[in-house]
Amino acid sequence: MMRRLPTLFVLFFVATLSVAAVDLSQTIAELRLKDGRILKAARVVGYSPTNVALRYEGGLCSVPYAQLPDDVRTAAESRRPPPPDPEKQAAIEAEIRARVARLAEVQRRERERIARDAAEFQAREAERQKLARRQEEIERAIGEKTIVVGMTQEQVVRSWGEPTKKTTDTSGSGDEERWTYSGRKWVSFKSGVVSSWSGANGQEEQQQNGQRRGSGGGSRGSRG
Repeated sequence: MMRRLPTLFVLFFVATLSVAAVDLSQTIAELRLKDGRILKAARVVGYSPTNVALRYEGGLCSVPYAQLPDDVRTAAESRRPPPPDPEKQAAIEAEIRARVARLAEVQRRERERIARDAAEFQAREAERQKLARRQEEIERAIGEKTIVVGMTQEQVVRSWGEPTKKTTDTSGSGDEERWTYSGRKWVSFKSGVVSSWSGANGQEEQQQNGQRRGSGGGSRGSRG
């Protein structure tokens, strides 16, 4: 019995060396898993607490440590990373959730900014179109030698020319200026724009509560 002990020890030592001799950085020609699968040209490319990642002829796969041959499993488990600390993992997950929430808030604000900019652009475009239509109306009136409420003094001069008389009244709610023309025509200005006017036939247009109102049979005066 004593003579057999050294022989058994040597066999165990040799078996241990063979297990430890597995080099997982090299390609394994045929890796026989315990579930019967055979992976040709297999090579370990990653480790997790529960599985190893293998690249082989068929692509990539993840294999539990328990499915590996014993020698490969022993070598792989020596490189097996420890399971994550629960508290540390919880802190990491909390940080991830916080980052996701911050990103969602940034995206929400960006959407609101885009919507606000779009609304402002539409409002400016509507105002621009309104002013353009108004300018067209004024230019048309100048071409017809008539007046519309809202004209500037320069535009009135372009339409009717220089007045024969100018008077200023500062007793009312604000400075009001009246230009008188021959043929009983006149134009009144408030703050430098036409507020009311009268043509040669008595037609008159005036501004009340922001609206134009015609009297004497029309909303515009006659041509000068």
